[in-house]
Amino acid sequence: MDPILSNNDSEYKWKEEDLVNIRAIQHYAYCKRQFALIYLENIWLDNVYTLRGKHLHENVDIPRGIVRENLGVEFSLPVWSERLGLIGVADIVEFLPDGTPYPVDYKPGPLPSRYADELQLCSIVLCLEEMFNKSVNKGALYYNKSRRRVEIICIDKHFSEIKKIIKEIRDLFKNLIYRLL
Repeated sequence: MDPILSNNDSEYKWKEEDLVNIRAIQHYAYCKRQFALIYLENIWLDNVYTLRGKHLHENVDIPRGIVRENLGVEFSLPVWSERLGLIGVADIVEFLPDGTPYPVDYKPGPLPSRYADELQLCSIVLCLEEMFNKSVNKGALYYNKSRRRVEIICIDKHFSEIKKIIKEIRDLFKNLIYRLL
């Protein structure tokens, strides 16, 4: 669904039901069946992997700000893109000395990164660019099991795929609502 424009054409107003959560992009890209179970059927079953992820995020998901090695660091930072109708929470955003945000998304497993994880990180990048009006083209995926960061450079391929997934998710919800009426 297209955004409803306010009096100022550069300001988008999305209906709440049209907002897409950044986690939904990762779930959709990883497995459409998993996405449908979680977001359409409202079915979520914990397993050893989801419990590991919850435990990892308990330490990360406490909103607070610190300064570490000349970097401002925000934990559990709410992020959004009014232009795309995206919402979510960045696990960690480090602010470089020039003020450029650098997101770090925590994952419980080992390396290597999955493309779905890259899309989630690049969705956060899109939000941060809009929020801070700064060019942000990279971030990192932190894999807790291997205790390693993998820097991801977000490219047009990522952004095109994210926009395609956002549209597909909205279409799914729109069709579901239409069928329920």
